[in-house]
Amino acid sequence: MCRLDRYTRTRTKSSLNLTEGVKTRMPKEVKPVALQTVITENMRRIRAERGLLQEDIAMAARWVGLMWSSVTVTQIESGSRQLNLDEVLLLPLVLRCSLKDLLKTDKDSDKIQLGYNTVLEASTVRGLVAEKGPQLSPDEIPMLPGLEPTLDPKIKAAVHDAWLEGTLLSYLLVREGARGEAERKAAQTLKISAPLITAYALRLWGRSLTEERDGRAVEHIVKSKELRAVRGHITRALLREITNEHHFRETDPENMRIVKLEPANKDEMLLRAIKMDYYEEQEGFREKARRPYERWMRARVMEVFEKEGPVR
Repeated sequence: MCRLDRYTRTRTKSSLNLTEGVKTRMPKEVKPVALQTVITENMRRIRAERGLLQEDIAMAARWVGLMWSSVTVTQIESGSRQLNLDEVLLLPLVLRCSLKDLLKTDKDSDKIQLGYNTVLEASTVRGLVAEKGPQLSPDEIPMLPGLEPTLDPKIKAAVHDAWLEGTLLSYLLVREGARGEAERKAAQTLKISAPLITAYALRLWGRSLTEERDGRAVEHIVKSKELRAVRGHITRALLREITNEHHFRETDPENMRIVKLEPANKDEMLLRAIKMDYYEEQEGFREKARRPYERWMRARVMEVFEKEGPVR
């Protein structure tokens, strides 16, 4: 009887272990491959297909001005050394191939990671080096840290109190503008929050207080040394307008009308179509809203970079 019990228990335990083993062998989600890995794997593949040695690649690299040795090629192919931009652009000359050949994967739908958190399909990455550029689908717009998991109640209140349209575009413009230099100083002077000052500015002029001040200052500047005085004069005039708007809202709220901010581009049009309430209620709206905003912010950063040069 005891022997039978032991056999039954052992048999049952073995069956459980087998079941657990099957569970652990379930296929895992395929992770994206780093761009450098894709390039180096194709570099190794092309070299092998042509029967070339690492020394041959190093010699060809030296002909185009890259000071490579066979050890350098070994390090690149093993992933212990990263390629810089010059080397990536010269690699097609070294291997006698195209840049697209270095971006090949098994499937067009394979995922490739670029930078910190941008994941694109392989076909889209190859489009980066095509004449027309890549055609991004909505799901491929880079995802960078940007939006809070939930909307900031102070900024939401500012959008509401200034009678702006309650869209995600309004929220993001207020949030971005409230960080400006003029907004922070005006908040101390008028004892009004920076988001509310920004919301009034957007209502009055369609842009933040800092942007409106600097835009008007450029029109009045004759000499660079006058910049500070002119900006101070303009700021005081703008603050009077904001104070009047704030007073009007408190004394005669019934005559306030909701203002719809004009989108500057297609991405902002998408943001304006998403109501703040929907964004908070549904996770799907939150994900859709984040992508066009990040692309829009990236374009803003590039504009600043082109105007002011690299950050030092």
